[in-house]
Amino acid sequence: MRTVIGTGEQTIFLDEITQSSVYPWVPYYVQSKMHDEVNFRHLAKWAPKDEAQYLMKVSVPRFTMSAALSGATARALNTASVSMRVSIFDREGALVWASGGISVNERFLNTDETDVFKDLITRAVRKCLDKLQTEF
Repeated sequence: MRTVIGTGEQTIFLDEITQSSVYPWVPYYVQSKMHDEVNFRHLAKWAPKDEAQYLMKVSVPRFTMSAALSGATARALNTASVSMRVSIFDREGALVWASGGISVNERFLNTDETDVFKDLITRAVRKCLDKLQTEF
């Protein structure tokens, strides 16, 4: 499928990941998921920065978690949210494409928050790349 960066033969480098959480694993997880999804969808080929035709920047500006007691057994009902933005630039630094703000949310009972945030990051990456693949 053709996207704003071509037909999948172009090269790209993940130049920057910024995030606002206290979790040190987030940039590595975002990088892994982004690489996996771009490869799976055949959107581009990864290349070293000095050889890439495009540079990708990912921002994860918001991680939130809230909890409320639920039901007669007073189980904790948690809500988690992650927002993400992806931008792609050409070699000269001109913006080629931007996802805009993408937010994903999930409600869960008594689950490890790391697993929930990993799931939300995966879903956010997919939503961003879904927008990239939208035909124009």
